[in-house]
Amino acid sequence: MTQSMTGFGRKQAVIRERLVVCEIASVNRRHLDIQVIASKEFFGLEHEIRHTVAQHILRGHVMVRLFLQGDLQQQGAFRTDLRYLKDLQRHFLSMSRELQLDPQEITLPFLLEMRAEHAPSLEDTECLEIKQVIQEALFDL
Repeated sequence: MTQSMTGFGRKQAVIRERLVVCEIASVNRRHLDIQVIASKEFFGLEHEIRHTVAQHILRGHVMVRLFLQGDLQQQGAFRTDLRYLKDLQRHFLSMSRELQLDPQEITLPFLLEMRAEHAPSLEDTECLEIKQVIQEALFDL
């Protein structure tokens, strides 16, 4: 476990067709202060990120940046969203037949609104892979 130090670590990995980048910068301080800046895709991981950092560093100001980068971000996110929207459309069409509703009401704006309200969460394996990227960036400090 690192007591305190000034340093910078950066790691990246392709996870689910997207380039995930983790940058960690630390500066000596008396107490541990962890700042997490993450893309919206990683919103639910802030507690886990803080816990992982606290396991490796005892004190200092630590800034963790976790984000998606480059063309893989846009292409991968689009493919994932398209797949998710198609699944959502099949689900709602099935429900509309079962409830005897008009399937014509299942439009792209409707699906986009449902996607925003019910965004898919990260799978456990993705969380483990992201945690591994964070740990490797910590070892680079």
